[in-house]
Amino acid sequence: MHNPDSLLTKVLKGKYFPESSFLESGAKTGASHGWVSMMAGKAILEKGLGYLVGNGENIKVWTDSWLSPSKLEAPIGPPTLDNQNLLVADLLHPLSNEWDLEKIRLHLPHYEEKIRFLIPTVFSDWFSAQVHRVALPPLGIISSPLAPWLLWNLWTARNKLVFEGKAFLVEDIISKAVAEARAWEDANLGKKKESVKTGGMGWIIMNEEGAVLCRGSSNMIYVGSALIVEALAMRDALKQAKDLLLPSLHIYSDSQVLISTLCEGWDLNEIAGILTDIRNLATLFCPISYSFVPENSQADSLARASLARLIM
Repeated sequence: MHNPDSLLTKVLKGKYFPESSFLESGAKTGASHGWVSMMAGKAILEKGLGYLVGNGENIKVWTDSWLSPSKLEAPIGPPTLDNQNLLVADLLHPLSNEWDLEKIRLHLPHYEEKIRFLIPTVFSDWFSAQVHRVALPPLGIISSPLAPWLLWNLWTARNKLVFEGKAFLVEDIISKAVAEARAWEDANLGKKKESVKTGGMGWIIMNEEGAVLCRGSSNMIYVGSALIVEALAMRDALKQAKDLLLPSLHIYSDSQVLISTLCEGWDLNEIAGILTDIRNLATLFCPISYSFVPENSQADSLARASLARLIM
């Protein structure tokens, strides 16, 4: 899925799914033990797969799980004869890749608020070349990667077995990893139980001498969290830097989660589409780097002023 040009992928595709994707493939008579094992793993994988909205051309409105970045959720029908084959792309403006509220209200009026919380990536051509599906297991973990906690608990379980002779069930290791990931997220990310309806974004671009090249701000309704606001602000700043034809950048942000995510190469379901945009824009600058700062008062002031204008 992630390395379609690798030799192994080409061999498996030629033998087992020449006319379809891996996720559409199935068991074959006389298949190898390796392929049978992969099919068993795929069945489990599919239970936790959902979509991130890019250009929406590969997402079926009524059958694919696309309504939430944190859990499996698809609209409840039944569809009409006219919209039974509706794609998410049909709900987006083709030029801006933003939601077409008129079409949403026509086909999915009860889901308007939920859909507006989803922020499609603006780089639909780049995004369509990526794998749209991401793992979305219903674990209650939205903004934190689970892998580090799994690896840590596997390591500690291994040490307990080697040095103390204590063995742990796989289910217990996974449950402990999930519990610790949730606790870390609640304690360090300030996860909110209620959605933030509005958000103000602000950014400042300076040269090496500290002279201000430009300032910018924007606001948006239907923003799900403070982390999304921070990511949107960074994306807007990068787009502005692109327009200024700046060759290199060093980005400062007071969002430790966002900076850590970019520096470590993590993926966060909550902002996955925006991260795709940020990383694609980042390829335009060489070098580009990121730093966390405890306070970003000037940009925060611009964001508050922008939000105040929205509220008024």
